[in-house]
Amino acid sequence: MGIVLLWTVFGMTTGYMVIFSPYMLVMESSISGNTVVSSDELTAFIKEELSGKYYGIFPKNSLLLINPSRMEAAIKERFPLIRRASIARTFPDRLDIGITEREHIILWCQTDGHCLLLNEDGIAVSNERAVSDENRDVSIRVTDLSGRSVTPGQRLFDYDFGAFVAAFRPIFESRTGIGLEDGYSTASRFAYDMRAKTSEGWEVYVNTELPADTSIDMLVLFLEKELPAEKRSQLAYVDLRTENRIYYALRDSGQEEQNEQAVSDTITNQTASAVTPSALPVSDTSSKKKKH
Repeated sequence: MGIVLLWTVFGMTTGYMVIFSPYMLVMESSISGNTVVSSDELTAFIKEELSGKYYGIFPKNSLLLINPSRMEAAIKERFPLIRRASIARTFPDRLDIGITEREHIILWCQTDGHCLLLNEDGIAVSNERAVSDENRDVSIRVTDLSGRSVTPGQRLFDYDFGAFVAAFRPIFESRTGIGLEDGYSTASRFAYDMRAKTSEGWEVYVNTELPADTSIDMLVLFLEKELPAEKRSQLAYVDLRTENRIYYALRDSGQEEQNEQAVSDTITNQTASAVTPSALPVSDTSSKKKKH
């Protein structure tokens, strides 16, 4: 018993000396991989996280007490543009932090304005800074019109929906020469549906399961052959959600207001009774066929 007690005392003494030893306290940190998030801001945040003591006794900057997973979570919470932060402890006194950034913050929003960050795994994450004004310029909002509630931690997609959202606008604007307004909407996350409003006032509906560049190439051909700029003043929407086919609707110039509302209502209800859209086979841009 005496020997066991001596070894216990020795172990506790050694552990205490190691934890509190100035040679085991983090004195420097290296940060790599970040291009948008400021290294100075990251360094200041890490310094703040490691300041103080646990229970008023144990120093938070002891290399042995640093929890890499917890620190990564704290960094991602503070900087929502950071997708991943790998934390490596380099003995005796340095932290090496590798950063992987995302180009945009994708926000999944409900009609009441409540938004959650949508990560690359299709999971909705609560992050107050992601919806703050400081990140407005790097955020893309997708509003779910279905009214279904979403809770933090819920998986909304089994594919990278955010990648489609982030890539759509630059491809669309570069290939069509038409601007898009900020933000998108969807009838439901189960519909593989995304809707955007153009600077010309009409909307475009796309299928998020289809490659964005393929759908936009079809749209460019359609606009060139059927609806050049001078004919688009009465265009209500172009529907690209069906592979190899395009549907579109024109507003009645005499009842523009009424028909615009009808288009909105019928699309929401997934019908087209209030307007008569036209179907255009991509392979034959010279013919039109009515869809009822």
